[in-house]
Amino acid sequence: MPAFWIGVDGGGSRTRAVVAEEDLVAKGRGASGSANASTRPLPVVVETILEAVDDAAASAGVAAEKAEGIGVGLAGVESAGLEKPLVAALEERFGIGRVLVTTDARIALAGRHLRVDWPVLARMMRLARTAMLQYLIGTASWLTLARINAAFGSNAVAGYSLALRIILFALMPSWGICSAAATLVIGLYPNPFIQFVNWSLGIANITPIASVLSMAISEGTARKMNSTSAVTMCSRCSS
Repeated sequence: MPAFWIGVDGGGSRTRAVVAEEDLVAKGRGASGSANASTRPLPVVVETILEAVDDAAASAGVAAEKAEGIGVGLAGVESAGLEKPLVAALEERFGIGRVLVTTDARIALAGRHLRVDWPVLARMMRLARTAMLQYLIGTASWLTLARINAAFGSNAVAGYSLALRIILFALMPSWGICSAAATLVIGLYPNPFIQFVNWSLGIANITPIASVLSMAISEGTARKMNSTSAVTMCSRCSS
């Protein structure tokens, strides 16, 4: 049989084990009784785990000792402080460095997310489709403009790139104001003072501050970043 691994899920009511190869398809399953490390002695816990492992190995037609590794998720193992003793006890059979012990909650979380949850993805797509469309339009427009500028040579492309960075820098105060307003709105909108602050921020944000700032700093900033006159002129025109 190709390389295989053994996974064990030990809880308060029962312990389950599974043998799987790299494709994560179960080749054999086994079960035994309770293996809660916080309520049962360590020797009993080890015996219960090995019983489930042997059952799964027999179902898969393999020898458990030949497993590449064994992962054990056990209820109460951290609170009982039995991780290291349990690893040492299991390594006596499976070999040093081939045993991993953690909580059952952690392996349950990891196992749950090893598969694609299509309903959740569908809901996320429905929720984000308008934002995705918005970013698609913005990205496509930038790519289109970059392609148009490329037809006019390297100076035009360099000037356009500089102008785009300058415009985005000038828009940063507006983005900051929007974020501040959105934060103030959360849970506080009925407050008259918060309403006044938000209206004031909104009025300040829709004024052409960003446009004036970008025009004021575009030529000087572009000249400092690139001394070529053609690039500076293209950057000023783009801004």
